[in-house]
Amino acid sequence: MPVQPTAELFERELAQFLGVADVVAVATGTAALHLALLAAGVGPGEEVLVPSLTFCASVQAILATGAHPRFVEVDPASLCVTAEHIADALSAATRAVMPVLYGGRAIDLSPIQSQLAERKVTIVEDAAHAFGSCQGPRRVGATREHEEAAGNLCRRPSSRVACAQHAIRGLSCQRRVAS
Repeated sequence: MPVQPTAELFERELAQFLGVADVVAVATGTAALHLALLAAGVGPGEEVLVPSLTFCASVQAILATGAHPRFVEVDPASLCVTAEHIADALSAATRAVMPVLYGGRAIDLSPIQSQLAERKVTIVEDAAHAFGSCQGPRRVGATREHEEAAGNLCRRPSSRVACAQHAIRGLSCQRRVAS
């Protein structure tokens, strides 16, 4: 079903607000997380690190890819995972980490960014609680090369992946992506 011009306008304006190249609006936050995981190449036999304090949608999206969730304890002060928690939990099976930005709190994973990149582990932020929040001067989800799912939106800095997400939704990307 083609997206109405109003939805395309919304996506363009929201991408501008977030300071990213592309935004894809989908029906639910669970769908956004699922698409972000699929775009990251997460699949059967792999694990996704997820906070022990999360909403069921995080786990449902992981299970829908065929991967399995591996729970990581949260910091009692912030109720969020920390870079140290994630680093300690990484294993050979880890394909992605899904920090949940609980209560609108941005999570700084920059101390382990190179370690994650070296292991080819993608960050898929569940930013439903944090839409519009900032981490330093940038909006959450626009701070690193990673997937983001915020509410019913899915954002990816790669135009190739954005095109795939648009195609899944039934759009033609030739007019939108020049890569």
